Amino acid sequence: MKLFRFRKLRNFFNDIRTFLYIRGVVRQNRGTADWERFNLRHDYIYRIYTVFNPDPQDKGDDPKMLEIKMGEKMIPCHKYIDSIGLSEYIGVSGEKIPDSDSYLVVYYQLFDYITPWRIFINTVYITLIAIFHSPIWNFLTKAYNWVIGLF
Repeated sequence: MKLFRFRKLRNFFNDIRTFLYIRGVVRQNRGTADWERFNLRHDYIYRIYTVFNPDPQDKGDDPKMLEIKMGEKMIPCHKYIDSIGLSEYIGVSGEKIPDSDSYLVVYYQLFDYITPWRIFINTVYITLIAIFHSPIWNFLTKAYNWVIGLF
Protein backbone atom coordinates (compact mmCIF):
# COMPACT_ATOMS: atom_id res chain seq x y z
CA MET A 1 0.00 0.00 0.00
CA LYS A 2 2.85 2.40 0.81
CA LEU A 3 4.40 1.74 -2.60
CA PHE A 4 1.14 2.84 -4.22
CA ARG A 5 1.21 6.13 -2.28
CA PHE A 6 4.85 6.69 -3.23
CA ARG A 7 3.97 6.16 -6.89
CA LYS A 8 1.15 8.72 -6.65
CA LEU A 9 3.48 11.21 -5.04
CA ARG A 10 6.14 10.56 -7.67
CA ASN A 11 3.58 11.07 -10.47
CA PHE A 12 2.47 14.32 -8.86
CA PHE A 13 6.03 15.66 -8.76
CA ASN A 14 6.65 14.44 -12.32
CA ASP A 15 3.64 16.48 -13.47
CA ILE A 16 4.97 19.56 -11.67
CA ARG A 17 8.46 19.03 -13.15
CA THR A 18 6.98 18.61 -16.64
CA PHE A 19 4.94 21.79 -16.23
CA LEU A 20 8.06 23.71 -15.19
CA TYR A 21 9.95 22.30 -18.18
CA ILE A 22 7.19 23.33 -20.59
CA ARG A 23 7.03 26.77 -18.99
CA GLY A 24 10.79 27.21 -19.43
CA VAL A 25 10.72 26.12 -23.08
CA VAL A 26 7.78 28.42 -23.87
CA ARG A 27 9.44 31.39 -22.15
CA GLN A 28 12.68 30.72 -23.99
CA ASN A 29 11.07 30.42 -27.44
CA ARG A 30 8.14 32.83 -27.37
CA GLY A 31 9.95 35.71 -29.06
CA THR A 32 11.73 33.72 -31.76
CA ALA A 33 11.11 34.08 -35.48
CA ASP A 34 9.54 30.62 -35.78
CA TRP A 35 7.21 31.32 -32.85
CA GLU A 36 6.01 34.47 -34.63
CA ARG A 37 5.87 32.77 -38.05
CA PHE A 38 3.36 30.22 -36.74
CA ASN A 39 1.53 32.93 -34.76
CA LEU A 40 1.78 30.89 -31.57
CA ARG A 41 0.39 32.19 -28.29
CA HIS A 42 0.23 30.80 -24.78
CA ASP A 43 -2.09 31.24 -21.83
CA TYR A 44 -1.40 31.44 -18.09
CA ILE A 45 -1.03 27.66 -17.73
CA TYR A 46 1.27 27.58 -20.75
CA ARG A 47 -0.99 25.85 -23.23
CA ILE A 48 0.21 26.81 -26.68
CA TYR A 49 -2.41 27.68 -29.26
CA THR A 50 -2.70 29.05 -32.76
CA VAL A 51 -5.32 29.53 -35.46
CA PHE A 52 -4.92 28.18 -38.98
CA ASN A 53 -6.83 30.03 -41.68
CA PRO A 54 -7.47 28.50 -45.10
CA ASP A 55 -5.86 29.96 -48.18
CA PRO A 56 -8.17 32.19 -50.27
CA GLN A 57 -8.38 29.61 -53.09
CA ASP A 58 -9.51 26.92 -50.59
CA LYS A 59 -12.41 28.82 -49.02
CA GLY A 60 -15.17 27.23 -51.09
CA ASP A 61 -13.94 23.64 -50.81
CA ASP A 62 -15.77 20.67 -49.36
CA PRO A 63 -15.45 20.59 -45.52
CA LYS A 64 -13.61 17.25 -45.60
CA MET A 65 -11.15 18.53 -48.19
CA LEU A 66 -10.66 21.72 -46.17
CA GLU A 67 -9.94 19.63 -43.08
CA ILE A 68 -7.30 17.62 -44.98
CA LYS A 69 -5.66 20.81 -46.25
CA MET A 70 -5.63 22.28 -42.74
CA GLY A 71 -3.96 19.09 -41.49
CA GLU A 72 -1.26 19.48 -44.12
CA LYS A 73 -0.86 23.13 -43.16
CA MET A 74 -0.32 22.15 -39.49
CA ILE A 75 2.60 19.80 -40.20
CA PRO A 76 5.33 22.52 -40.13
CA CYS A 77 3.99 23.79 -36.80
CA HIS A 78 4.05 20.25 -35.38
CA LYS A 79 7.65 19.87 -36.58
CA TYR A 80 8.57 23.14 -34.86
CA ILE A 81 6.97 21.98 -31.60
CA ASP A 82 8.97 18.76 -31.97
CA SER A 83 12.20 20.69 -32.65
CA ILE A 84 11.95 22.67 -29.39
CA GLY A 85 11.57 19.43 -27.45
CA LEU A 86 7.92 19.45 -26.43
CA SER A 87 6.47 16.61 -28.48
CA GLU A 88 6.91 14.04 -25.68
CA TYR A 89 5.16 16.17 -23.08
CA ILE A 90 2.16 17.64 -24.86
CA GLY A 91 -0.95 16.53 -26.66
CA VAL A 92 -2.65 18.35 -29.47
CA SER A 93 -6.29 19.05 -30.17
CA GLY A 94 -7.73 20.85 -33.14
CA GLU A 95 -11.27 21.98 -33.72
CA LYS A 96 -13.11 24.05 -36.25
CA ILE A 97 -14.07 27.51 -35.11
CA PRO A 98 -17.87 27.97 -35.44
CA ASP A 99 -19.08 30.23 -38.25
CA SER A 100 -15.62 30.21 -39.82
CA ASP A 101 -13.36 28.10 -41.99
CA SER A 102 -10.49 28.47 -39.50
CA TYR A 103 -9.18 25.85 -37.09
CA LEU A 104 -7.98 26.35 -33.52
CA VAL A 105 -5.07 24.11 -32.55
CA VAL A 106 -4.16 23.76 -28.87
CA TYR A 107 -1.04 22.05 -27.54
CA TYR A 108 -1.61 21.09 -23.90
CA GLN A 109 0.36 19.25 -21.22
CA LEU A 110 -0.38 15.58 -20.70
CA PHE A 111 -0.94 15.12 -16.96
CA ASP A 112 -0.52 11.76 -15.23
CA TYR A 113 -1.76 12.69 -11.79
CA ILE A 114 -3.01 16.27 -11.61
CA THR A 115 -6.65 16.41 -12.68
CA PRO A 116 -9.51 18.70 -11.61
CA TRP A 117 -11.13 15.80 -9.73
CA ARG A 118 -7.95 15.03 -7.75
CA ILE A 119 -7.44 18.72 -6.95
CA PHE A 120 -11.02 18.87 -5.61
CA ILE A 121 -10.63 15.70 -3.52
CA ASN A 122 -7.28 16.84 -2.09
CA THR A 123 -8.78 20.23 -1.23
CA VAL A 124 -11.62 18.50 0.63
CA TYR A 125 -9.14 16.29 2.51
CA ILE A 126 -7.00 19.25 3.53
CA THR A 127 -10.07 21.20 4.64
CA LEU A 128 -11.34 18.30 6.73
CA ILE A 129 -7.94 17.83 8.34
CA ALA A 130 -7.76 21.54 9.14
CA ILE A 131 -11.22 21.45 10.71
CA PHE A 132 -10.56 18.34 12.81
CA HIS A 133 -7.27 19.70 14.14
CA SER A 134 -8.56 23.14 14.99
CA PRO A 135 -9.85 24.62 18.25
CA ILE A 136 -13.27 24.92 16.61
CA TRP A 137 -13.50 21.14 16.45
CA ASN A 138 -12.60 20.90 20.16
CA PHE A 139 -15.32 23.43 20.99
CA LEU A 140 -17.90 21.58 18.89
CA THR A 141 -16.98 18.27 20.53
CA LYS A 142 -17.31 19.74 24.03
CA ALA A 143 -20.65 21.38 23.12
CA TYR A 144 -21.97 18.10 21.73
CA ASN A 145 -20.90 16.19 24.86
CA TRP A 146 -22.52 18.86 27.06
CA VAL A 147 -25.82 18.62 25.12
CA ILE A 148 -25.74 14.81 25.32
CA GLY A 149 -24.97 15.07 29.05
CA LEU A 150 -28.18 17.04 29.60
CA PHE A 151 -30.29 14.05 28.67
